[in-house]
Amino acid sequence: MDLFTSVTLFIIILIGYWIQSISGFGAIIFALPLSLFFIDKSIFLPVILFTSIIQSLAIVYKDYRYIDRKKFITMLFLSGVGIPFGLIIPDYLNLTIANYLLGSFIIFNSGYTLYLGIKNKKRDNKIRLFPHLYPFFSGILQTAYGMGGPLIGTYMNKQTKKKEPIG
Repeated sequence: MDLFTSVTLFIIILIGYWIQSISGFGAIIFALPLSLFFIDKSIFLPVILFTSIIQSLAIVYKDYRYIDRKKFITMLFLSGVGIPFGLIIPDYLNLTIANYLLGSFIIFNSGYTLYLGIKNKKRDNKIRLFPHLYPFFSGILQTAYGMGGPLIGTYMNKQTKKKEPIG
């Protein structure tokens, strides 16, 4: 890999993690498509997933007083249940169909969230339509596409009322 490619990838990853630091997710969503212009997904994805795990562990360590352990363990379990499905998607489902399903899911979820926001003028702190599917689908999307963070962010945001120490 030449110097230009290395520097470009460094900048892409730096901007991705800057976005994630601000929003709570987004490093992979931003960095993966741009990095594919320079290197193969099979090389990039394991590295970016590892760095995302390290960053997430640092955040958990820093904010452990604010974590509802029961909800956190439930989220981890349900995400873990989704991982095998994310592993088999590339092997058993046509990539075009998988991409259409992903796009449809994103459109449905965005529309549903927008509908709730319009319907409930105040901030509604509950996901009413199958709330535990958020971490389950996050496990699938993280494994298959490297982009499960927004669903986890949405789920945990809706499960948390205020940022104050637990217990």
